[in-house]
Amino acid sequence: MDGGPPSVRPRLRVLLPILAAIALIIVWPAGRGPGVSPAAACSYTPITFARARDAPVIFLGRVVRTKAAGSETLVTFSVERVFSGWVTDEVTGSTSSGASCGLENVGFQTQWLVFAGSDLELRANSGTRRMDDRGAQAWLDALGAGYPPRQHSLATLFDPESGFDASAASRRVFDGTALIVLSLGGIGWLRKRRARAVS
Repeated sequence: MDGGPPSVRPRLRVLLPILAAIALIIVWPAGRGPGVSPAAACSYTPITFARARDAPVIFLGRVVRTKAAGSETLVTFSVERVFSGWVTDEVTGSTSSGASCGLENVGFQTQWLVFAGSDLELRANSGTRRMDDRGAQAWLDALGAGYPPRQHSLATLFDPESGFDASAASRRVFDGTALIVLSLGGIGWLRKRRARAVS
């Protein structure tokens, strides 16, 4: 005797593996230990310096302001040196925590080596790191001397998003220059005419 009707045994052979798989799915997340949940984790392969240095924007800066903006944090840097891109002496980027690989420990006056796109989205998997992190100084040395940031007041002359109409300004400069040249020419002509009249 097998302890059950013959018609039940085939069903058990099918149901038991299914029930075991369901139990494993339910129990497994609880038994993984105290690690963070996948939604809050940033899992990525560390980027190499050779790849990070291709970023459109690279600079060394110090955090001067942070501001919460919904799920993101706006981080304003006082830029010290630039290694790639058009960067003013003060720039603001955005970062978010969790699975988006945002920056952590962004404290006031902390110094960062930033690798970012033109949108200045700050991500840990782009190579951006605090200067007190291991290996950060070696990356900074490898970037070379760099160049100073642009003055913000001058950079807005060429920034189409700043609201400054560069084409209108250039026209005004041209018109002003033409007026000065004509004025000087008129003064010179009057002086010559007076000189002829005296002679």
